[in-house]
Amino acid sequence: MRALLVVLLVTTLAVGPGGSLQCYKCTGQTNNKNCQTVQPCRHEEKVCKTELTTAAGLVRFITKSCVESCQEETNNYHVGFRNVTCCRSDLCNVNGARGLSPSPAAILSASLLGLFGALLRTPL
Repeated sequence: MRALLVVLLVTTLAVGPGGSLQCYKCTGQTNNKNCQTVQPCRHEEKVCKTELTTAAGLVRFITKSCVESCQEETNNYHVGFRNVTCCRSDLCNVNGARGLSPSPAAILSASLLGLFGALLRTPL
């Protein structure tokens, strides 16, 4: 029975939701309203990335895209800063969302595993 639960968990995590990730895409835009183009990501691109660069506190450039991997970072230079945010759900980079969203498949699997564990402990 436990082997069946392990197989179910692994299968659910491996399959995940259908379709590809979608992210907003733009390059070097000066405001967010010009960054509303939706881009379907390639299969290997699992992350939406937003990069915000500000120079001298006056000029702001926004770049959004699908990427294979992403490292969040904030760099503060004396004449400006650069902030990179990453997220993993459809259109999550609308405002440079912080953090990574949990997979719906992972949440479902954890719930099912907890339910089956409780059922196995309950006497018949």
